[in-house]
Amino acid sequence: MRVLLVTHHFWPENFKVNDLIDGLLDKGHDVTILTGKPNYPEGKIYPEFRDNPQKFRKFRSAQIKRVPVIPRGSSRIQLFLNYLSFLFSLSLLGPFKTRKKKFDCILVFAVSPISVAIPAILISKLRKVPVLLWVLDLWPETLMALGFKSKGLLGFISHVVNFIYKQAAIILVPSKGAVKKIKDDYNLQNNVFFFPGWAEELFNINEAGQPVIPLESDCFNIVFTGNIGEAQDFGSLIKVANKCKEVKRIKWHIVGDGRKKSWLDKKILENGLDNTIYTHGSFDVSEMPALLANADALLLSLRNNPIFEITIPGKFQTYCSARKPIISLAKGEVNNLVDDINAGVTGVSDNLDEFAKKIIDLSKMPNDKLEKIGKNASLFAKREFNRDHLINKLEDHFKQATSKK
Repeated sequence: MRVLLVTHHFWPENFKVNDLIDGLLDKGHDVTILTGKPNYPEGKIYPEFRDNPQKFRKFRSAQIKRVPVIPRGSSRIQLFLNYLSFLFSLSLLGPFKTRKKKFDCILVFAVSPISVAIPAILISKLRKVPVLLWVLDLWPETLMALGFKSKGLLGFISHVVNFIYKQAAIILVPSKGAVKKIKDDYNLQNNVFFFPGWAEELFNINEAGQPVIPLESDCFNIVFTGNIGEAQDFGSLIKVANKCKEVKRIKWHIVGDGRKKSWLDKKILENGLDNTIYTHGSFDVSEMPALLANADALLLSLRNNPIFEITIPGKFQTYCSARKPIISLAKGEVNNLVDDINAGVTGVSDNLDEFAKKIIDLSKMPNDKLEKIGKNASLFAKREFNRDHLINKLEDHFKQATSKK
């Protein structure tokens, strides 16, 4: 099938969509990617792309068509301009850049902002092909969770989201709670489906290798990977690390970058946690399997907000595949999963004392018990988050969408 993928982020940025394209290409699909210039998460155009853009015009056999964007920078104003510039660039240049190819369907990888779907809908109208949305972040709820309070703006965005959803042939979302919410809020009953992510294939290779950061063998090393932003509730994690500080062998390793990294570094120093929490910056995804394999436990966190109660972060599937206990500060669906499959320990931000005690108890467990907990997570991932099985389901959705033309 001839697929046009529209996405705000793509290789060399590290997102699940890269592995999705790998899977579609493995299945023999003809894929074209329409995206912007890479600038996530640092907020600057990647130097290697700026120096040699020709190197990033193909991803295996898939052609990449890029439009100019204002980099996301480090402030909310710059982030808004990044969203806006991508919307207008893609709407104006997207139809032109894809004019020479025919497509059977358009797939939108809809991480924030949801406005990425608008140019896709425009192209779908011009080309008379259906649009499928893979919605990773629910809007306007995600904006509300991050502190946006303008009722006028949120109301306008809600109308935009309603328009986008009504134009889509298929809507895919990564949690069952999100399926119910979209169906109820937008009166959509027949075209919204549960479609989770998966761990990249390189995480299924159980060879530890040498980690890219130093992890002391006599310590209990807790590793967080990914975006350091407002949604991740690092304020609560600072408090938890303080409560666990009495156990000196517990070490926290934050691997990633984002808008809150400088704030986090400052808070670490202010709280005297510079020998407890270490920030390491970002590394290539190829370095992650060895890093996760050498960790003792893996950390994920989300702010205490209703929208995050029905959110399953993409890293959850990766963590499960790494065969390590998961430490989850994420009220709702993620915590319930971790508890149901006995894959680690969970907590909520309004009871950090209990959460810290669970982490301390976990750090004192013998290795065989930790391995059993990690194995529970791995078996669940193999059963529920198998990439080949999920891409087969995506192909079924392609056929369903194109049959409606």
